Amino acid sequence: MFIFAPFFRKKIGKTNKGNRTERERGQKSPLLLGKMAIKEKIEEIVNTYLEGTDKFLISAEVSKSGLVEVFIDGDRDIAIDDCVKLSRHIGSFFDREEDDFELRVSSAGIDKPFVNIRQYRKYLNRAVEVTTGEGLKHEGLLVSLDEKGITLQGLKKTAKNKQNETVTLAFGEILKARPAIIF
Repeated sequence: MFIFAPFFRKKIGKTNKGNRTERERGQKSPLLLGKMAIKEKIEEIVNTYLEGTDKFLISAEVSKSGLVEVFIDGDRDIAIDDCVKLSRHIGSFFDREEDDFELRVSSAGIDKPFVNIRQYRKYLNRAVEVTTGEGLKHEGLLVSLDEKGITLQGLKKTAKNKQNETVTLAFGEILKARPAIIF
């Protein structure tokens, strides 16, 4: 997982720039806009920036302390340069003198569950770990997928799976799926 977080942390309202009033400056502040509003604004900025590329937004998260975390993924791997460019692009929409938040842009690491069918495609013929709504865990090679679900070829023997057994799961049955770490 790459994390790029060189971003700003400055207090709002130190000087009165131009003809803007304290109220107008406060309306632009991401934290005063509210968590949902800043999240939606960041998502819109990121989706517009990534449109037409092989990269896509996984999530944007805003904490009470002013930490904004953006997670992206791609049909191919994400480079740190991708995170740097996106961070700078997002930053260009905010005034560093007025806005008080910290921005971190990173790739979706192996701990992040899949939220997009494109992530499943990226992991075709690679090991994944799937938890069903019933609490069953399956670990195996993702051998196929379609609009209905996925098929795993078991790599490891568990209480429910035999080694090399094929398991087909509908997307509706999947609670969480993510890359598997195999040693």
